Amino acid sequence: MREKFAELFPHGDIEHYSDLLFETFDNDGNGTINFQEFVKALSILCRGTLDEKLDWLYKLYDPKEKGEVTWDRLFYVITSMDDLMGKHARPHHTREQKCELTNQVFAKFDVGKKGRITKKDFLHICKTDRTILNSISALYTLLPG
Repeated sequence: MREKFAELFPHGDIEHYSDLLFETFDNDGNGTINFQEFVKALSILCRGTLDEKLDWLYKLYDPKEKGEVTWDRLFYVITSMDDLMGKHARPHHTREQKCELTNQVFAKFDVGKKGRITKKDFLHICKTDRTILNSISALYTLLPG
């Protein structure tokens, strides 16, 4: 998986994002991705229902299925995605900008200001936010079924 990301993102740091995806694909947590896990993930991303896609996406943020996402974990995911784009990406985000983005996203998803994002809140916001729904719909053009 890392080799393919290195080809797709030659100027980026692929390590952390590759780890995020690996944790999400590795359903049984045994440290390997077997063919069934790989096909299941691709099937969900390409042909899954909105609920299946959102469940899969939530697992990216909560791979140990604790039922909540912390600010630190959200910052890690945002930073990993930014690192994947590489130092030549425009705009290049400073640490302070990534912190501010994390604060904005966290505030949006932390319904009731509990200091964590629950799966219920994550699913509710994703299902009611037009921009998020459009992004998920775009998967159909990127990963045709």
